[in-house]
Amino acid sequence: DIGGFYRNPTPELFARWLQIGALYPFCRVHCSHSFIENGQEFESAQQEPWSFGEQWTAINTESIRLRYRLLPYLYTLFEEMSRTGVPVMRPLFLEFLDDPGSAGVEDQVMLGSALMAAPVLVEGQTSRGVYLPPGTWFDWHTGERIEGGHNITVEAPFDCLPLFARAGFAIPTQPVVQHTGEMEGLPVEWIAWPDGSLAEGTFYEDDGISYRYQSGDFKRTLLTVTQTNDGHKTSFRYEGSYCGRPVAGVRVIK
Repeated sequence: DIGGFYRNPTPELFARWLQIGALYPFCRVHCSHSFIENGQEFESAQQEPWSFGEQWTAINTESIRLRYRLLPYLYTLFEEMSRTGVPVMRPLFLEFLDDPGSAGVEDQVMLGSALMAAPVLVEGQTSRGVYLPPGTWFDWHTGERIEGGHNITVEAPFDCLPLFARAGFAIPTQPVVQHTGEMEGLPVEWIAWPDGSLAEGTFYEDDGISYRYQSGDFKRTLLTVTQTNDGHKTSFRYEGSYCGRPVAGVRVIK
């Protein structure tokens, strides 16, 4: 229940919660109609993304837009979870089993293997420490390349969720839509962050409604990006018989 079920969040804390909540497997803004405190009943304030004024509506809108952009990646993670049991959102130690530094991190989360979010949890805070596990990382917002294996401090103004992409991976994204019914046939853009000369990613599709995927009516696209002397080379492999969505292109972040 993003925003909290009881009592009333401040505009800032609602926005911060929605920033990470937009990446939850199940994303829902929801609260009670009333709550009881010290034996007295109080009406809950309006708690929608547009309930806190123009400034916060704009910030909350961007959080929701990010979710829609990432829906192809999220859907892929759900299919992976159905086969392997590995959750969509993961603690760092699940991805970095040999890294002692990841074991005690409780305020950052992996979204699949490719993305890591470091939400702001304290009101009034506009920067925070982030632990980057070993490897190379890219700031989602700026594209800055950062070597991991240590702690860093990042700026986190009210309109920014610290989000990092892991080198060596590629993810499918899409243009912003108003609802999932607009996704059919919409081109998919891949974003790749090579680790040295290689990046790999997977995109899973089916009709989203039926059980026909159990009979092979799905499409799993496996992308490999390799660096060449004059740029990069992309290659695709496919599984399943589903037609799937067209590819708008592959954007490589170096």
